[in-house]
Amino acid sequence: MAKGIEHFAGNRAMVEIAANLGFDFNMIDMHLSAFSIETVEDLVTTSLHCGITTLVRVPELHPNTINRVLNMGTNGIIVPDCDSAEMAKAVVDAVKYQPEGKRMACPMIRASKFGMVPWKEYYEEAKKNIICCVIVESEKGVNNLEEIAATPGLDVIWLGAWDLSLSLGIPGANYTHPTMRYWLEKASEVCRKNNLVLYTTTAVNTDPEYMKLVCSHANMICMSSDMGIFSKGCQRILEGKGF
Repeated sequence: MAKGIEHFAGNRAMVEIAANLGFDFNMIDMHLSAFSIETVEDLVTTSLHCGITTLVRVPELHPNTINRVLNMGTNGIIVPDCDSAEMAKAVVDAVKYQPEGKRMACPMIRASKFGMVPWKEYYEEAKKNIICCVIVESEKGVNNLEEIAATPGLDVIWLGAWDLSLSLGIPGANYTHPTMRYWLEKASEVCRKNNLVLYTTTAVNTDPEYMKLVCSHANMICMSSDMGIFSKGCQRILEGKGF
C-alpha cells in the first residue's frame, strides 16, 4: 500500500518533511491550488531531490501543460474528471512519447538533466517509468469505468470520492455509504482485471476501521493534505490535546 500526501501550501519544507517521514509519494496539486508553474517546478525539484516519487495533478487535459510539467522531471501526471475512454486515450497521448502517445519531445529539459542524459536513454526511461493517471469522479465516469480501464498506456485510476459523491447526490465522500462502497469495490475489481493501480483518498477520515475498508480495495491512498494536517495539528494544540 503506497501512502502519500497532497500538497496545497506551495512550501518546499512540507515536501521534504513528507519524504523524510517515509511517505511513498508527494502529490503536487495544480488543480485546486493557486500554484504558478514556477512553484510547481520548485516543489517537484525539491521532492525529487529527497528521493520520493512525485506526481502532479494538472488543472485539466491540456497537452502543453502536461508536457511542461513532465519536462520538470515529475514521475507522473494526474488528469482530473475523466469520464470516457476517448478522454483516457487523449491523456495517454499527452503523457506518453510515440508510438504509445503523442508527447512533444525535447532533449534539453530538466528531466534529462538538460541533455546530460542521452536522449535514447531518457526516452526509454520515460517509456517505462512515467505514471499516467486519470481521476474518475462523476456518475458518467464510473458508468464508463470498464472502457476507461481498458485504455492502453493507462497506469492508475484515481476514484475521486468527493466529486463522485456529489455527482451521485450523496455528498460527503464516505465509502461506508452503500453506493460509494459499491463503486469502490467495482473500481478495485476493474483495476485488478486490467492490471491497473487503484488510487483514492481517505476523505479525511483516518479511523482505523474506515482505513481498513479503503486499504482493502485501493493500492495507493492520499492520506491527507499538508494544510489539512497543519490545521488539525493547530486545532489540537489550541484544545489542549497536544499532537
